[in-house]
Amino acid sequence: MLELIARLVAKSLLTVDDADKARYRLLDTVRQYGAELLEAAGERRDVELRLRVWAQRLAERHDPTTIEGSHSRDVTALDLEHDNLRAALASGLAEDPEAALMLATTVWRMWLDRTYLTEGARYLGAALSATTKPTPARVGALLAATSLAVRLGEPPEIVANVREAEETARLMGDPRLLADVLHVEHLYLMPSVFMVRAAGLSPGFDGIESPLAEALALADAHGADDIAASALNASALMHLYRGDLDGAHSALEAALERLSQVSADAPPFFEGVTVGFPVLPEGPSGRPRAVFEQTILMFHRFARDQAVAFTLANLAVLSRSQGRATEARGRLEEALERYHRLDDRDGKALALTGLGNWSRTFGEPDRARAYLEDALSLRVGVGDHRAIASTEWNLALAAAAGGDLDEARTLFGELRERLRLADDGPGYAGVLIDWGLAEEWAGELERAEELLTEGSEHWDVVSRGPWLGWCWLAVNDVRCALGREDRAGDALDRARDIFEQMGDARGLELCRVSA
Repeated sequence: MLELIARLVAKSLLTVDDADKARYRLLDTVRQYGAELLEAAGERRDVELRLRVWAQRLAERHDPTTIEGSHSRDVTALDLEHDNLRAALASGLAEDPEAALMLATTVWRMWLDRTYLTEGARYLGAALSATTKPTPARVGALLAATSLAVRLGEPPEIVANVREAEETARLMGDPRLLADVLHVEHLYLMPSVFMVRAAGLSPGFDGIESPLAEALALADAHGADDIAASALNASALMHLYRGDLDGAHSALEAALERLSQVSADAPPFFEGVTVGFPVLPEGPSGRPRAVFEQTILMFHRFARDQAVAFTLANLAVLSRSQGRATEARGRLEEALERYHRLDDRDGKALALTGLGNWSRTFGEPDRARAYLEDALSLRVGVGDHRAIASTEWNLALAAAAGGDLDEARTLFGELRERLRLADDGPGYAGVLIDWGLAEEWAGELERAEELLTEGSEHWDVVSRGPWLGWCWLAVNDVRCALGREDRAGDALDRARDIFEQMGDARGLELCRVSA
């Protein structure tokens, strides 16, 4: 076989993609000729069927929602087969829409992690249009499409997809499936419910509280402790939206208690939701600033032991935002130790990033950079592009906190361009906000005002959460420092409007004092 391949390469009928990994590619003209021969021989459909079967098995081996896939998943290896997966999806859409839907539902996290967001949304949309049967695969595809819409910053698509997922789950009559969908709906609708009006969708928090309450009731009624734990974890985000840190802390502690009742052998079930945009005393004279540190909705699920460590890392962020440094560090060190025992590279990177951000907040920028470099090395090995980017923007913040504004600017500039090209609306907006904070720390107020304003305007389009109020409050502070009180008033009004929508008493009090 090797001799034959070598002869084909020598004759320029094959090209070498990666000799070390035995990756070869047919020239397009040769590929087209081969396809014509298959068609003439009546064998094309059989070959395409075998390709789809192979692609589905490959996707399942790397599916992180299964026990096997969560241990063996390698998104870089999956990405090597990207063109073959595209071919399998294309033939499935033409010949077997149900198979195409199943493949898209199984492989979609590759599109997410490798930032093929627009491509993934296109394939999922085509598969959902090609078949309308109410199946678990359809529910999964709708939630996958919702996830990509969140990352792309498309609120109307988010609302439409997640509500159809709920309707489909109700039609199927499976209470466990419905509970799972409802608790995810609560999460995914959270930013969009303040931006989109739709029939039957209550505005504001009423639109997301009822799905959560029903999810918890169904989980309790059917002994689904795993879904209940994940739903309690999700509810912490709603408390944060309202500025209720104690409520968020209680929700996470309740999630930990519920996790103790879940089997360690259960497949991954716990939605990854971080306290990724904490409000910290990192402005001038300790003024509060919302800092974009982690991806908030990760769209990955964890088994019980990973979920416990993950929740500890979230509790650490809450403790840090409340100034409880020792408690926060202890939580992070426990999370890191748990991840080490599990040999979980993603988890270790998450905890190390938390330790890096802890070090920045409490005045140790050099230590912060050391932790973050270790986290970056792990995340590069895993291959999740958004996770890599989040570590890099934290490194940029650490560089700025240490006085190296030039390095911070270089990192932020590269990140802004990468995220723009990936159509990652929330990531792009978050980098602008963090860059603006770095400029404010350095006393570069003109540049800070420009970046913070652009970032806030962009957030207002892609995802309206409580952080937007804090971002506009930062714009107000910078404009006041520049002597631009007339323009500062506009920013303060916009901050107040967001805090009123969220019911954030702490934010509203700061607006009152700043007026």
